[in-house]
Amino acid sequence: MKRLFNNTIVSSVDAFTLVALNLVATPILISHFGMAEYGVFVFLSIFSTYGLLSFFDLGMEGSLLNYVARFEAKGDHESIQDSLTLSLLYYGLIGLALGTTMYFAADFIIARFTDDTGELDRVRATMAARIVSFNVFIQFLTLPFNAVLQGLRRFVISKVTNTAVLIVQYVLVICVAIYTSRMDLAFVVILGATTLRLLVLGIMVRYRLPYFRPMRFRIRMDLLKTLFSYSSILLISRIIGIIFNQMDKFLIWLYLAASHMAIYDVVVRPANLVRMLVTTMNSAIIPEVARLHENDEIEQIRTLYVN
Repeated sequence: MKRLFNNTIVSSVDAFTLVALNLVATPILISHFGMAEYGVFVFLSIFSTYGLLSFFDLGMEGSLLNYVARFEAKGDHESIQDSLTLSLLYYGLIGLALGTTMYFAADFIIARFTDDTGELDRVRATMAARIVSFNVFIQFLTLPFNAVLQGLRRFVISKVTNTAVLIVQYVLVICVAIYTSRMDLAFVVILGATTLRLLVLGIMVRYRLPYFRPMRFRIRMDLLKTLFSYSSILLISRIIGIIFNQMDKFLIWLYLAASHMAIYDVVVRPANLVRMLVTTMNSAIIPEVARLHENDEIEQIRTLYVN
């Protein structure tokens, strides 16, 4: 219970840091980007593994959390390593497909925006959308490292890395907004921060965990089927999450002006705190329950549920 409590606290750090940084950055970005460009900034930001594109994860991240915890409980180090190898290939292909699609759809995405302020630079906005397409690919590659670290209950490594990179990212984005007022450069900063996060997580997994020394790359179809058997259950929650958390912004993009996206974002942002609380609890408890279940410690699971 003590470890679960500590992991829950640690896993909340990056979530609450993100909310706090958003609250600080929002008025600054609106002031320097303008209402229309900030609205585009908000919309392009949903093309991430935390937003709309979480659907294309197809529940695999939760499945990795579950099975990596079970493999650790059994002492099956080979399967832990194979899970990382397989998921890197899986997420790399998905990220490449989605990133390529977004790159070529950038003109269409920006053309759909109605600019009622006359302030939207569509050339820069299109460039920003193309930068986001590269960020999509890098983001998907970070998912396996985060999932494996959390499945092994190494929340400190995962969450501290994410928190540190988030702070650097937002400080630099705010500086870019103040000194250049260019949204496309802000997304260059975000791309750089995502790449830094991937490199740090990769180094941590490779050199700080005993399961990946030596590193071996192997594709196991039986393991892929096992992971998909669980991920398909989680897919429903992904669909529900998109409907309730992301479709509102799509409707604004289709029918309203870009400045309305900015106004809507400011109004609904406080509700993100509640959603973060639920996500935080789930990320810490899933690997703990999986480990207890693998060891047949049913009584401990009951105690965990009651508490």
